[in-house]
Amino acid sequence: MQKIFRFLLKTRVSNAYWFDKWHASPYYATTHAVIALANYNNPLAIPAVEWILKTQNEDGSWGMYFPSAEETAYCLQALSIWKRHGGQEKVSDTVLKRGAAWLVEHTEYPYPPMWIGKCLYCPELVVRSAILSALMLVAN
Repeated sequence: MQKIFRFLLKTRVSNAYWFDKWHASPYYATTHAVIALANYNNPLAIPAVEWILKTQNEDGSWGMYFPSAEETAYCLQALSIWKRHGGQEKVSDTVLKRGAAWLVEHTEYPYPPMWIGKCLYCPELVVRSAILSALMLVAN
């Protein structure tokens, strides 16, 4: 675990979030890191949670280049899990509800291609499952 924590600390961008080489958005890697770190290394995850909260758009969405359902879903997943693991003081119901309301209005395909292979592509079922998962996490 310590080796993984050191790697995450070393690869964090601006001491706040992560990128990986398979996705065009930092929200993908950052969300998965926050979920994995919750209750294991909260100090490493807190700057990422704060970054996610700070980058929410006025309309409730998230997006590195433009608002997207996929990125909004990832952020809602991370914040919902974080809140369930004791992050109530950082994550308000208002943030989650605004994000979920935007997501409900933008759940339908087409989704922008953000996954990186030999070119950008969109695995529609993966994105759809992230959206549904996020909505379920916020609702419960």
